[in-house]
Amino acid sequence: MTAEDFEKIEKELSLSLPSAYREVLMRPEFQSEAAGFQEFTGDADEIIGLNLEVRTDGFCGVKWPVNYLVIGDDGAGDYYFTDVNRTMPAVFLADHERTISPKRIVASEAYETFGDFIGFVARLQSETDAVFAEEEAKSPTQKKPWWKLW
Repeated sequence: MTAEDFEKIEKELSLSLPSAYREVLMRPEFQSEAAGFQEFTGDADEIIGLNLEVRTDGFCGVKWPVNYLVIGDDGAGDYYFTDVNRTMPAVFLADHERTISPKRIVASEAYETFGDFIGFVARLQSETDAVFAEEEAKSPTQKKPWWKLW
């Protein structure tokens, strides 16, 4: 992610990004077009879109606080976010199954630092890749020509 991307996010969302967040997104794995992961996106337009959507629609009937920055999602209706007003920014998971009161967002996971969160995402990606490779190796369809699958 570039300095221009950070400026665009800050301008579109009217907030200041935590320096710890910027530092993580300056790492080499976030410098390509397809940067990041579902859980932690490195795409400025995606970050802006996720945040504008949740600010407009709310989260499970709860108004989304403007100081909560969505940084990714888990693919099941939950959002990873950080509170930009915290001195030591942490990462939380807004849990749609536990947020049952229209008064507050309930977080089911928390990571004390962005480094802890990136470690979690890397382990998750590694485990997912291993499972897919194992399943692909076991699949009998991989050993048959496509015309013999029916």
